[in-house]
Amino acid sequence: MIIISTNSKPTQNTKILVKILKDPKLDDSYVYSAMSLETTNDVFKVFSEKILRIYNFEKDEVVLLGGVERDVWDKCHEDAVFIKEKEIQQGVVTPQHFVTKKHIENSGRYDLSEGEGIFVLSDEEYKSYQWTEHERKILKPFYFAEEIDKFYSPLRNKYWLIYTDNKTIKEIERNPHKFQNIINHLDKFSDIITSDHKPYGLHRPRQPRWFEAKYKIVGVRKTRYPKFGVVTIPFYTDQATVIIIPKKINPYFQTALMNSTISHWLLYNIKRQGDQLQIDKEAIQKLPVKPDSKGDNLIVLSKYIHFLKQYQNHFAREDKHLQYIIDYFDNLIDCLVYELYLGDVVKIPIRQFVKGKLVDIDLPENLLETEENERKETLQKIEKVFNELEDDKKLNENLYLIKLHPWVKTIYEALGR
Repeated sequence: MIIISTNSKPTQNTKILVKILKDPKLDDSYVYSAMSLETTNDVFKVFSEKILRIYNFEKDEVVLLGGVERDVWDKCHEDAVFIKEKEIQQGVVTPQHFVTKKHIENSGRYDLSEGEGIFVLSDEEYKSYQWTEHERKILKPFYFAEEIDKFYSPLRNKYWLIYTDNKTIKEIERNPHKFQNIINHLDKFSDIITSDHKPYGLHRPRQPRWFEAKYKIVGVRKTRYPKFGVVTIPFYTDQATVIIIPKKINPYFQTALMNSTISHWLLYNIKRQGDQLQIDKEAIQKLPVKPDSKGDNLIVLSKYIHFLKQYQNHFAREDKHLQYIIDYFDNLIDCLVYELYLGDVVKIPIRQFVKGKLVDIDLPENLLETEENERKETLQKIEKVFNELEDDKKLNENLYLIKLHPWVKTIYEALGR
C-alpha cells in the first residue's frame, strides 16, 4: 500500500482519492502507467471518499471502501453484536506433525522416512503400536483443515494426535512405565522437535474443552471462501483452524451467517492476502453478527445442509440431485442473510415465503452410528420441504430478484463472481 498525504487536520467533508491495485502480480510498467488515471481501470479500483468514512479515529481502523460498498459495510454493522475473544481459539501447535525432507537433510538423520509421524500419526502407524491404557487416553482423533468445508466436517478420523499438555507431561515424568511407547516414539525425534515443552510436550496444546465441546464451530483460517461447520464429536485440529464456542448464539445460526456471501465479503474486507481470506481470531472478532429473534429459519436450513453433506459424503456420492438440493438451500440462506442485514434497503422479502414451511430435524452426534431407516426418514423430511419451496413461484422469483439489487450486485462484483 502506498499512501500519499499532506499533514493537515481533516474536516467533516475532507475527501481522499483511493487506488487499490487489483492484481499484485501485474508488471510494474502497467502499474506505473495507470497511476495517473483518476477512474477505475484494469489495474486499479479507484474511488473518492470522505476520510472520516475510511478512517475510524476511535478504533484507529482503516476500511478502504467507498460509495455503495461503504454504504453496505455501514448497514451490516448497524445494531450488530460481535463474537468475543474468549469464545475463539486456534488449534494446537505441535509444531512438528511429520518428518519432512528438510528435517532429514538438516539433522543428517537418514534413518528417518519423509512423512513419518511425530506428534501426528497415521491410522496405520497408530495400529502398529500396542498402546497402554494410559497412552490411549492421550491419543486423540485428529483432523486437518483440508478435510473441512462449508457446512461439513469428517466423521471418521484418519490421523491421531499425541496430545501432551502440561498435566500429561508431568504424569509421563512421574510414571514413565505407563507411557513407554510414547516415550520411545518421541525420543526418536528429540533432535527434530522444537516445542518449548520438548521432548514430550506439544508447543501450544490448548485446553481440551475446545476440541471436546458438544457444540463447537470449526473453521479454516486461510481459505478462498468461508468454511465453517458445527462439529459435535471430539475433533482435535491444528493452528490452520479456528474453533468457536458461542455463548449466546445458536451455533447452527452462527454457522449459517459465517458461511454466507455477505460474511465472505465482510471477511474479504477485514483481512486477506490476495484473494485468500485470513480468518484468525482478530478477523472473527470484527465480523458483525445480526441477532435475529426469528432466526429459526437459518438454524433449520443450516441443519439441513449439515445433514445433507454428511449423507452425501458417506452414502450418496454420485447423487447429483442431492447436490442440487444443497445448492438451493445454500442460496436460500444467502438470501435470508441479505434480508437480515440489508432488509430495510433491499426490500425484497424472502422470510415470509419460508415461514412455516421448514420442518426442524434432530441431528445425530455421528451420522455413521445411525440406522439406515433413521437416515432415510430425515432425508425424506428434507426433500419434502425442498419440493414445497421449489414449487413456490413467488419465493423463487424473489430469490432471483434480490441478486439484481445494486447493493447485492456490488457484493458479488467485489468478490469477482
